[in-house]
Amino acid sequence: MMSGPFMGPEKKGFARTGFMGKKDLITKLMVCILCLNIAACTKEENIFQIEDTDISAEQFGYYISKNRSEVISEYQEDGEAIDEAFWEQETQEGLTVAGQLKEKARQQCLYDQMLLIVAEKKGAADSSSFEDLQEKMENENQERKKKIEGGQVVYGNRSYSMETYMSYYFSNLTAELLKKMENQELKFTDEELREYCVSRNRDIYNMEQGQTIRSMYGMEYRTYLLEEYIRQRVEESDVTVNQKAYNSVEIQ
Repeated sequence: MMSGPFMGPEKKGFARTGFMGKKDLITKLMVCILCLNIAACTKEENIFQIEDTDISAEQFGYYISKNRSEVISEYQEDGEAIDEAFWEQETQEGLTVAGQLKEKARQQCLYDQMLLIVAEKKGAADSSSFEDLQEKMENENQERKKKIEGGQVVYGNRSYSMETYMSYYFSNLTAELLKKMENQELKFTDEELREYCVSRNRDIYNMEQGQTIRSMYGMEYRTYLLEEYIRQRVEESDVTVNQKAYNSVEIQ
């Protein structure tokens, strides 16, 4: 099983071309084509399996698309074209740029999937399926569309993209898990919290009257513990990789 944090070299210069209007549309179309290519090249094959949960090519493609711009900005030289030569150049870590994108997408995909699995087991979610999340988003968008057409007030987004919906959903899911797990897996002592604060240079000596170390940094530390818990679960899980399908994912 592949593991370890995504590490990249120092960020190279990024050519700010100021994509607006027609260029912005072209960028969006390229992302859509990328997703279609991923789904087409792997057909209906799954890319990974973690704790008996299958991760489809479409699900993995979402994380490829999500991280594409960030990886480009990290490795693109000023004025460099985003073509096959760019994706195939080798990085300091021994992977190609395309390989770095796939590795970063893999790690985020497995982390989020494990978060969903844990949330379902803890009763914080009714499903750990990516497909069910897509359906929830579509239903939410339909409801918002009906309200807008009926003249009702809609708070927040008028409609969600998959990325904005995932951000919204996982933010709420994480908050619910923090509550459900605070007296179990995420329980900690004041001394453990103090050690965490010292290791990260948090100011624990100049708090205002009535404030405690827990009221100041307790939520931050609990969130950190949850992230470490999920990462550890991924590390300890039996992750199966459909290597043929993984290798066939083309980055453009």
